[in-house]
Amino acid sequence: MDIINIHHSIIYLFAFSLHLLLGIFVWCKNPKIQVNEIFFRLELCLSIWGLGYGILSLVKSIYAAQWGLILPRIFIPFIFSTYFHFSLIITRRYEGVHRVFCRISYLVSGSLAILDLCTKCIVSGVAFSQFGYYPVAGRLYPLFLFSLISFILYGTIMLIIRWRTTKNPVEKKRLFLLWLGILIALGGGLINAFLVYHSIVRVPPWPYLGHLISTFYAIIVAYAIFKYKLMDIVIRKTAIYGIFITIALGIFITGILIFDRLLDIIGLKSPVFLTGFIITVITFIIASIFHPQERIKQFVDRYLFPGRYSREQRIKRFSEDIEFVRDKDSLLTLTINTLKEIVPVNKVSLLLLNKERGRYEISAPIGMNNSREIETTVLKEDELIINWFKKNKKGLLKEEVEKYPEKFFKEIQKQKDFEKADVVLFMPILWEGELLGLLGLGKMIEEISYTDEDLELLLQLCNKVGVGLERIKRYELEEKTYNLEKRAEELITLHKISSHIQKAMNLDKIIYLTLTGITFGKAVLKSKFSGFFFLR
Repeated sequence: MDIINIHHSIIYLFAFSLHLLLGIFVWCKNPKIQVNEIFFRLELCLSIWGLGYGILSLVKSIYAAQWGLILPRIFIPFIFSTYFHFSLIITRRYEGVHRVFCRISYLVSGSLAILDLCTKCIVSGVAFSQFGYYPVAGRLYPLFLFSLISFILYGTIMLIIRWRTTKNPVEKKRLFLLWLGILIALGGGLINAFLVYHSIVRVPPWPYLGHLISTFYAIIVAYAIFKYKLMDIVIRKTAIYGIFITIALGIFITGILIFDRLLDIIGLKSPVFLTGFIITVITFIIASIFHPQERIKQFVDRYLFPGRYSREQRIKRFSEDIEFVRDKDSLLTLTINTLKEIVPVNKVSLLLLNKERGRYEISAPIGMNNSREIETTVLKEDELIINWFKKNKKGLLKEEVEKYPEKFFKEIQKQKDFEKADVVLFMPILWEGELLGLLGLGKMIEEISYTDEDLELLLQLCNKVGVGLERIKRYELEEKTYNLEKRAEELITLHKISSHIQKAMNLDKIIYLTLTGITFGKAVLKSKFSGFFFLR
């Protein structure tokens, strides 16, 4: 098998790799979710499309080119049916008549694939040009084009309708990027389809333009996954850190190699040990002065995770602010204001432990309608949900209890504790293992479910609140101790002055001692003893 036009085939193989890796990534995140599975099928079909063209551009033998068309004959007809299925699920319309249409689309795809394999009625064969082999349209090729355009446009219109009607700003951004990417991919596919139908691949750069355009679809979808958690896929920052650090290290090593090569060209090639020493010194200087690892992390946090970065910065400011808080009311006010900036919720109930009564009572209610609702929203120390938090020390969603009753049956029964506070999420406020309180949150204003990121940030905030409560408790104890010591000192001073007064024999000395007592004892001596002194 002779290889030609490698620089053209790179685009095909790049499209193949990009689609395949994107599909595998989404599927591996959670293969049990249907939308992830269907998206993987779609990307697999698109990757086979690129692989087929890549093989045709790489081989010179017509026999090898015909064998290279076998996989595309099977998978390409399923592009429009898998996309239509995906669009139905993502827009929550996979029911009723749309479900029937989805089955029809799969039936059409399967029929076209079988007909093409048996009769070559869609792609009749291959022809050769200066860019390698290309497929030649068969008799039923227009039927394939009609099915492709019809189902893809139908699915895309549903995406656009959902995009225009949804009130969720995050979903709106997801759907906009998705239908925009689909339209770009459809444009690339139609370019290839037009070229196959009219056999004009001899005009550069048409042979690979369609695949080059389709890669932008994959990039846009990847951005929607990365930025707006399309299909509820969460990208861990540690993975992004690793990628960027690897890229930076590769650039650094490449720069060293280029520098070494330049020295060799201009005749200043230094000994190996000297080059190694210089590289070591440069590496040490860069690491000491610029701290590249920390700068990369800051870049990733600020520009690739701006929403999370701003919320983390707000929690950081909250941690700094509570150092100057000396009373519980100020702490609760600061907590509520910070909470509003982290998650937009319609109801908040902050329950703190009242050790004297042995229960958790609401200290800062938001969104509760009446005083009776506040008075009845209390949790005793021996209740099931309190024992669960003391044991597990993490947040708990009401939907988890409802979805997996067997998992939580022993700790929480019939969700009575959630109904008391009328919340969908409880977060523990802990200090050194002690449960100081609970943060109860209602539904989000935008009707978005709480994500793992939300739970992680809320847990950070609750831990800071726990630190603040303990600091206030310690401050109040120190203030109480100081007041007791001051009171004891005043009583001692009072006793000494009283003793001197009893021994005094003239009025001037008594008045002097009285004034001295007022000075040292302040209001206490003045209120309790000044009248007595003058009566004597």
